[in-house]
Parts: sequence; structure tokens; C-alpha cells
Amino acid sequence: MGVVNVTPDSFSDGGRFFDPKAAIAHARALIDDGADILDVGGESSRPGAAPVSRARRSCARILPVLEKLARRRADLRRHAPPGGDARRRSTPAHR
Repeated sequence: MGVVNVTPDSFSDGGRFFDPKAAIAHARALIDDGADILDVGGESSRPGAAPVSRARRSCARILPVLEKLARRRADLRRHAPPGGDARRRSTPAHR
């Protein structure tokens, strides 16, 4: 399993993958390294992180990454089904 945090304040990567292009490149590298599942998150869960005010903002962060990965699946050496990581139940509804 690979984790792609599309947040400006991720505890694990310091926001290095906040840019969608960087997140997609990181996801592809994780797949090349053997990840068979991707967890793509748009809201930091680090202690003290400011919550994302709306589900739409979280979706705006992760959907471009998920959509690009879905379109480029044929380019990947291995298929890893991506999934959006959401804290709020309403986030998946804001597509």
C-alpha cells in the first residue's frame, strides 16, 4: 500500500506532494516500487493540523490525482486501485 498526501502540511512528507503533478509522480513511483493499493488523502490528520473547512476542498485536492491516475492506468507497469481517503462522510458526495 502506498500513501499519497495531497496536503500542504502532511506530517509524513511536509507537503511535497501538494501539487497534483508531484502527487501523480509519487503515486507512479509507489506503484513501480510494488504498491498494489494507493491511499490518496486531501486533508492532513497530523496532530494540530487545521481541518479542511469543506468537503469540496478535500475533493478538489484529490480528484485531479485520482482522475489522472485512472486515465493513465495503461501507462503504469502495475495496476494499483486508488482510493480517496476522507474523514467526512460527505466528502465522496462532492465530486
